[in-house]
Amino acid sequence: MAAGDLQTVRFLPGRWVKDPTDLSAAYPYGGTELGNHIEAMVMPNQVVFEVRAEEYGNILTDVVDGGRTWAVALQVRGWDDDMIETLFPSSIRGYISGKQGIKETLDTSQAGKLASNRAIKLLHVPDDTLNHEATLLYCAIPLVDEAAEFNRQRRNETLIGMIFWAVPDYNGNIYAHQRLSDISLV
Repeated sequence: MAAGDLQTVRFLPGRWVKDPTDLSAAYPYGGTELGNHIEAMVMPNQVVFEVRAEEYGNILTDVVDGGRTWAVALQVRGWDDDMIETLFPSSIRGYISGKQGIKETLDTSQAGKLASNRAIKLLHVPDDTLNHEATLLYCAIPLVDEAAEFNRQRRNETLIGMIFWAVPDYNGNIYAHQRLSDISLV
């Protein structure tokens, strides 16, 4: 048995980029940096179906692999105009301030619209691109976290919770977790 190697322990601080176009270019690779995040989680949501044998008291005898859905959950610090515009279909730029805001109307808050129309390409670029892996969601649907709150107090900073669900792009690509030099955007 091989001994555990502490060199393989990963701390992956980094930045998030919306719609990168050229990974050989300088950061942000032709895309737009999205906010300052305090916490990020990449979640491979495994789907399984249990196979049970009734003749043996309904015990579990096997599982069927139902595939995976990938998601990224972020806690963004502060108010980033690009992130607000990406996250909220009801975002609006102020005429006087020029800053991004949110304005819900009957037209923008109707349920039943496909969220995939707002999908982006989402890239996590680690601070150390030579020794750590980057993460790419080829077609990421941005949504507000169901438990998101905008703090209005002095003792806690405003954090905006969001989740990006990965769906296949036009080439069938969903997710990549590799060194940045090995990732292809198509």
